[in-house]
Amino acid sequence: MNRILILLLTLNLLLSCSYDPIFVNEKSDFKFTKIKSSGVTEVNEVVKDILTKKSYGDIEYNISFESEKNIEVVTSNQKGDPTVFEMLVIVDYIIFKNGKVVLTNQIKKRDVYNNIKDKFELLKYEENILTNISNNISNEILMSMRTLSK
Repeated sequence: MNRILILLLTLNLLLSCSYDPIFVNEKSDFKFTKIKSSGVTEVNEVVKDILTKKSYGDIEYNISFESEKNIEVVTSNQKGDPTVFEMLVIVDYIIFKNGKVVLTNQIKKRDVYNNIKDKFELLKYEENILTNISNNISNEILMSMRTLSK
């Protein structure tokens, strides 16, 4: 009897928990009217796209950001060929409301990855990493805006 009771309580506890992603159901009360960017085009396009799609509301802000990407060799083999790389993406952004600076911040994201012998595959892999890092940066900008507007 105790085992059945414990099983039922455990199932009830597990089934009553729910997971909701942060940005799916929450509506923002702000939007970016002007988005100005400079730096790495690939990063800027992803960040602009996400900021325009996920920000809609009555309060209007302007954002200006500058992106930078660095790829460095972390380790090399005995021949001197690179075996591990590190990609670092830095975004400095300034948020304005009615011409006044509301928030300035810098976001640094990095990823370490192994070298791939096929250079085309390595290039595609680096593009994928850059897109993922850019997504994380734009979500972090939105999160900082949500905490600012509350």
